[in-house]
Amino acid sequence: MANNYIYYVEGQNEKKLVDVLKSEFQWIANGKVFVHNVLTRPIPRASLRQIKNNTIAIFLFDTDNEQCGIDLLQENIQTLKSQHHIKDVITILQVKNIEDELIRSTDIRKITDLLQSKSENGFKNDFNRTDMRRLRQKLEEHHFDIDRLWVMKGTGIFAEVMNNSAKIRVKH
Repeated sequence: MANNYIYYVEGQNEKKLVDVLKSEFQWIANGKVFVHNVLTRPIPRASLRQIKNNTIAIFLFDTDNEQCGIDLLQENIQTLKSQHHIKDVITILQVKNIEDELIRSTDIRKITDLLQSKSENGFKNDFNRTDMRRLRQKLEEHHFDIDRLWVMKGTGIFAEVMNNSAKIRVKH
């Protein structure tokens, strides 16, 4: 029986990146993507009934705000693991955030270089507005390397949280 995947990502930028990686590049497992910060919001119990059997849940979140703590993260992991139709819960840390991950996995020196944005805040809007084909082109132009994305170990309160991005990578 094939696995189903469901992504819970921190924000719209993460959703866009996951969509590009799974659709345009086909480098990560295909699945539904929901914007839901698992560090700050509990997984709604009502949504659990809509999850298919044999589902692997992926939590993708930033590590730049230790004030959130990890208690809710652990609670969300336990909530999903207690469901009979959830096969596994995978955590993927963005150390420290999506901008740092994109800089680390490309040849750019600052995040505004990726899309020639006027500012860091402008980058977030530009990233979300860029269509997926053009975003793939920009990532390729800047020598994007999937093997350098989401591989750093967490620090501080996130030191014990496993970064399991390898588990969603599609072998080519």
